[in-house]
Amino acid sequence: MTEPAKLRVLHLNAGNMLGGVESVLLTFAEFSKTCPAFEQEFTLAFDGRFAHLLRAAGATVHILPETQLRNPLSVRRSRLALRELLAKEHFDCVISHSTWCQVVFAPAVKKAKLPLVFWMHNDFDGHWLQKLASRHAPDLAICNSEFTRSTLKDVYPKTPGVVIYNPVKPAVVPSGARESLRRELNVAPETVVILMASRMEAWTGHLNLIRAAARIESRQNGVIWIAGGPQTEKERGYVTLLHAEVSRRQLAGKIRLLGHRDDVPALMRAVDIYCQPNAQPEPFGVVFVEALQAGVPIVTFEMGGTREILTESSGILVPPGDIAALATALVPVIENRLLRATLGAQGPARARELCDPAQQIRRAYDVLRAHCNR
Repeated sequence: MTEPAKLRVLHLNAGNMLGGVESVLLTFAEFSKTCPAFEQEFTLAFDGRFAHLLRAAGATVHILPETQLRNPLSVRRSRLALRELLAKEHFDCVISHSTWCQVVFAPAVKKAKLPLVFWMHNDFDGHWLQKLASRHAPDLAICNSEFTRSTLKDVYPKTPGVVIYNPVKPAVVPSGARESLRRELNVAPETVVILMASRMEAWTGHLNLIRAAARIESRQNGVIWIAGGPQTEKERGYVTLLHAEVSRRQLAGKIRLLGHRDDVPALMRAVDIYCQPNAQPEPFGVVFVEALQAGVPIVTFEMGGTREILTESSGILVPPGDIAALATALVPVIENRLLRATLGAQGPARARELCDPAQQIRRAYDVLRAHCNR
């Protein structure tokens, strides 16, 4: 049997944040041995926690000079450093993982005459960075959902796009984690816990969940955990707003803001329902796949990439923006243990079908290899 041809790629990422994009890249690094022919290295503009995590996963990480768009000299330095790296090393293609990377690094990749691939982690919504990035069309776009691909034409009308769902690594959680976490957070075994774990940004829908909680009338004792810590000044202001909203609606006994947690996979297995009612469409939704892996039923709005993840057998989809319908949909899931078990039981198989890391990394290799061989 002939061994697959080697493919050496360079991933470009800013590196100054930790979020869904970085989670996907870490999964590529951690599961790289599942496809040995797919040789991957990473270039970041900031050397911080994300770079440390990549190195801990065994990845080769190149650090460019720190870059700020408002500082043209820093952009020029980074582009020059990238061109020197590309001239020194042989890569078959370069993958840009954000519109910011497109703006900063696409000119250097094009000057090196290498195939430029844009991994589209978010839908195009008219942000000013997207307008700048439109000047540097990639040769191929890999979209993380059909929803994101539907907006590709808004910025890159001539660029072909292919959908590859994000690889999502299965969590390894110690036995007894459910009981120990519930004890730590003072939750009785019979209490039904709803979790929302996301970046502290308004579009993810924390306020929608708080407003729905104010409408829920259930005979079953329940509590809502909101996990996530602010990473920017804007997010810190948003967290203050959430605390104020919880207090204003007198929900302090029902809603707990847990702050930053490093144990979200364990939290998933300590709760009974996952609810993230986004205010804007989710481009894909790694956290929903993580809930499926944990066997947790999901209640959310029917929009964006979430519609591609959930089936009727694994979750409940509610008309977008309908807070009353969201509260109504949550009540039977809160009150009916059998319903929760039935919905949750379908989750792990659905998660593997969509996002098994080895399967998705091989899919990325096949798509990129075909593209580079044109």
